[in-house]
Amino acid sequence: MIKQVIYTLAVVAILFGFNGFLHSQSFYSTELQGLIKSVNGESIIEAHVLNLSHQTGTLTNNEGSFQLLANKSDIIQISSIGYKTFLYVIPNTEQVKLVKYFTLSVDTINLAETTIYPFPETLAELKQEFLELSTEEENPAINLHLDDAGILGLPQTGAIIHGPFTALYEKFSRSAKLRRKYQALIEYEYKRQEAAKIYNAELVTKLTGLTSEEEIAKFMEYCEFESDFVLYARPYDLYLAIENCFSEFSSYNH
Repeated sequence: MIKQVIYTLAVVAILFGFNGFLHSQSFYSTELQGLIKSVNGESIIEAHVLNLSHQTGTLTNNEGSFQLLANKSDIIQISSIGYKTFLYVIPNTEQVKLVKYFTLSVDTINLAETTIYPFPETLAELKQEFLELSTEEENPAINLHLDDAGILGLPQTGAIIHGPFTALYEKFSRSAKLRRKYQALIEYEYKRQEAAKIYNAELVTKLTGLTSEEEIAKFMEYCEFESDFVLYARPYDLYLAIENCFSEFSSYNH
């Protein structure tokens, strides 16, 4: 009797697991296969690829490639230490498999200027230099982070305290999250349109020699460059990235 119960439970568990597996496979409509490289064409290893719409993700392998399930209009975030974060929106397409090439630009961090002085040789020199130190920053302005706490400063009336519930609502509520997501999409679309004025069919033809509208469209769909990279990169870096991507595109299609 006990064996029959155990057997029945095992069968039920397997069936539920199988149904869950089928559901997880059928839930997504698109498989995104990507290749992530730097401007110089170097593979970016262990880059984080997240589907922000479903909170799923993966890492790139030693060749800089990855696979991730997604649906139409899902927002994909690609990030790696030392590179600018890239957002990609799954297009409204009937393709079951998308193959994309992503180029990440280096995230330049400007450090504050630092002056190095020689260490005093004697205690007397050390005391003298200590006394001559500037006291301009002795009482620096303190940032109380009032904005983060939900406090808005007004010159006429002092400060209005919204309270912790308002701050928590703005941070965790569904409507606030949707509003932030909508704002991010608006900014993404604006940058994408501005980048399209630079990275266009004319430039692709000039650098790759492609003349067919169909081939140019395939190439530009395959080579998805970060909008910030297209807008702010040096022309040399942009041209180099296009040429590197064209080499990958040619090997993939032949």
